[in-house]
Amino acid sequence: MSQPEPNAFQTGALTRKNLVSIMTALAIWSGLFLAAALLGRVAALPQYSARWLSAMLCITGVFLVFYQFLDVRQSRSAWVVSVAFTGAIAFLFLRFGTSENWRAFFHSLFLVLFTFCLGRALSFLVDEKQYLVPVGMVASLADVWSVFGGLTKKLVESQSPIMQTVVSNIMVSMPVAPIQEGEALRIEPIAGGTDFLFIALFLGIARKFDLSIKHSSVAMFIGLSSGLSLTVLLQSFDYLTSGLPGLPFLAVSFIGVHWREMKPGTKEMVTTIVFCLVAVLLMVFYRMAMV
Repeated sequence: MSQPEPNAFQTGALTRKNLVSIMTALAIWSGLFLAAALLGRVAALPQYSARWLSAMLCITGVFLVFYQFLDVRQSRSAWVVSVAFTGAIAFLFLRFGTSENWRAFFHSLFLVLFTFCLGRALSFLVDEKQYLVPVGMVASLADVWSVFGGLTKKLVESQSPIMQTVVSNIMVSMPVAPIQEGEALRIEPIAGGTDFLFIALFLGIARKFDLSIKHSSVAMFIGLSSGLSLTVLLQSFDYLTSGLPGLPFLAVSFIGVHWREMKPGTKEMVTTIVFCLVAVLLMVFYRMAMV
């Protein structure tokens, strides 16, 4: 059974431990962002090596930040308020920041915090850990469809200023080392906030059902870093022009490491199959309607 979360409004959300966790998380993100920027000023790197290194620094920062924020105990209402606050700050920095580098830094920071708060709030809605298997499979299937032929693909390829603004709002950016000596440091989008949202959701569920946070974090880090590394490798050989969906790597790694604890029964497996079939049919109908 899940353990009830303490009410932050009763116990005091801004305890010393919470403040230490928050400040440590901010220091970690700032340090890794600065490390990526300094690395870019030291030496030029091959294009795909530079992107891979920035991607690794990005997801390392995300996992370390999330690990720290898991120690922040709040009620569901407090997490919902945090979602609104961090989302608004991320949007404001993207729209009204003065310097491109500072704008990217603060927008990415608050977008990461926004995805954590949202994922943490959503984790309160999961009543049974066995439902993670059908949810993970259906969400992974939807992510694959979205990246290769659905909404994500259309957003990325769209030339509309509105769509480009939407993409900018949901992407986490990091400094990328220049390709040639003397070239300016670049700030490029590295990963979508949706992947980080599911990391936060899975970690929140792990905390709720007393699953190992350490095993969850390591498994998902290996899964996501493998997906990013495979993406960069395929792009370097011109086998891939866009990114690979990250959610399947996350879902498989998280469910795999906790399979004994959340192995679904017959009812959950039937639900999984039904949801997958419905998802496939909806995708087929969507493709037919778009032709």
